[in-house]
Amino acid sequence: MAITKVLIKIAKKSPKEYAAKILKRNEELLKLLEELKSEYDENMEEGVPVYSNTHRIEKGCPHCNISYICKGCIWSENRSDKTSPHSSCCAVKFNGVNYNDVEHGYRTNVLGFSIGYAYCWASVEFDDNCVTDFSEADQEKIQTTYEKCKKFLEGHIEWAKLDCWGEEFEC
Repeated sequence: MAITKVLIKIAKKSPKEYAAKILKRNEELLKLLEELKSEYDENMEEGVPVYSNTHRIEKGCPHCNISYICKGCIWSENRSDKTSPHSSCCAVKFNGVNYNDVEHGYRTNVLGFSIGYAYCWASVEFDDNCVTDFSEADQEKIQTTYEKCKKFLEGHIEWAKLDCWGEEFEC
């Protein structure tokens, strides 16, 4: 994956311990995503109904604060597009996929896999969208959502492994 200049800049200006938190969170989420996908695949092979399922962990975004005030956030201040400071982090691409592409809320009533982040938790989810008999097209959509989520998490993992974390951090 090509790490963008914005991601390098954010890493340099962030405390080094954020990298470890981001790495651990996304490795856990990737494992949970793969477990959900495995459950889905097994159920499909056996002809067992597949239902919505969510796995949540108590590890949120270290950059985000409890009040979700984006003004003054490192993401907002280091984006090239300064027109909308709110949720600037959601538009940054990791491995070609941004949070808006995979997030629960933006994908309401969409069949497939998704990711949720907040300041104190994160989750991966499979949403059956009340479908009981998946068509071939549904299965293709489900696979696409899984691949996007996986790319997004792998991009975070690669980013968290950069050596430059904390190089320009100022207390």
